[in-house]
Amino acid sequence: MPINKKYLFGSIGMVLALCVAQVLGSTPLILLCLAAFLVLVGWSCSKNYTLPILLFFLPWSPILRTSPTGYSFFTFALVLVCGISVLKKRFRFPKYPLVAGILLLFLTLLSKVIDGQSLAFSYIAFMMLIVIFPIVKGEWPVRKYDFFHIAVFFSLGVAIAALCALFLDVFPNIAKYIRVDTYSTIIRRCGFYGDPNFYTAQITAAMGGCLLLILREKKVGRTALLGILVVVLVYCGFLSGSKSFVLISACEFGIWLIALLRLQGRKGLKIGALIAVAVLAVTVASSTLFTNLIDVMITRFSSSKDISSFTTGRTELWISYLEEILGNAKIFFLGKGFTNVKVAGKASHNTLLQCVFQFGFFGVPILTYWVISFFRGTSLRRLSRRGTVLESLMVIIGAFLPWMAIDALFFDEFFLLQWYVFSALQQLQYQDET
Repeated sequence: MPINKKYLFGSIGMVLALCVAQVLGSTPLILLCLAAFLVLVGWSCSKNYTLPILLFFLPWSPILRTSPTGYSFFTFALVLVCGISVLKKRFRFPKYPLVAGILLLFLTLLSKVIDGQSLAFSYIAFMMLIVIFPIVKGEWPVRKYDFFHIAVFFSLGVAIAALCALFLDVFPNIAKYIRVDTYSTIIRRCGFYGDPNFYTAQITAAMGGCLLLILREKKVGRTALLGILVVVLVYCGFLSGSKSFVLISACEFGIWLIALLRLQGRKGLKIGALIAVAVLAVTVASSTLFTNLIDVMITRFSSSKDISSFTTGRTELWISYLEEILGNAKIFFLGKGFTNVKVAGKASHNTLLQCVFQFGFFGVPILTYWVISFFRGTSLRRLSRRGTVLESLMVIIGAFLPWMAIDALFFDEFFLLQWYVFSALQQLQYQDET
């Protein structure tokens, strides 16, 4: 099915208008853009075109607000999508995620009562998404898009956001949303996000989807578009100076090459892809566009003398969180009840560790059950029989491996990237049946 160009160009036009409004610092114009954004999201949800739109705007969520300290309208859009989806499904909730959500709600409220914590908006939004988001995902059987649409919208959203942040940081009003780390000879950029690793987590997820589709796409035009998107995403990733980006990308490309060589038939794709990879490697190594970025990566890796410096101090953070969990019986059993508190004022930089810290020994199995329920309908065994495990791993690694270095639990990525991976697995699983 063809990409809905009205949604695509409408989304691009909207974010460019938002950039202009933020550069001018005009609150009325910003509010107008944010209102248009909510209308677009609501309309796309009513027409079963939700995920591509949400993923396109995900990299823009930090500037979808009236001020750097205000709430992001992206979260409001998720709430709107949940409400529309409930109405579309006539309040029919999937049983298993609903049970998990109720149990998690009880456990977190008990933890908050013990600690005397209030109900923050982030907590209310998270619990609502836990209960309702599986309904949103339920548009899959009647959706008007396939995974190609999803990957293209996501990749374009990431790339355009990164490039706009690169060129617009000279304007004071929008520069408040753009973080640039400069020290010694190193310059690190992260789009509109405040953390390079959150920024590159979206890049590796989008890149994994594009690499998967290159192996499966049979139309030359679409394959060429996906290849171009991969090159642009690689450039955007190098802007971050992130070691995790290099490592995860290397894993993705390694798996992709193995999967490519194992493809039966399709000699034209194999030869063309290998030539393209060789050309890309030579271009990256010799182009002045990449030279300084490669030097930054070399400097960052060469300055790592032990595990602590290699992980940029994350090992000490992980140890401090483990000590807090194991040394406090209440946290060990009940967690902090999804309360945004930090040990020694620092985030854990590990989503799995943060899950234990927030939900404890009793809550983690419930959350795990919710995730398993969310992916109900996909089967690694069936994917294995179809020979698509490697393709699945590209998307899974690109989306979830970065979570070992960031706290995704408190961000919208926690839900959206699960839906993204679910969509990829669904398409791989049923592509021969449709």
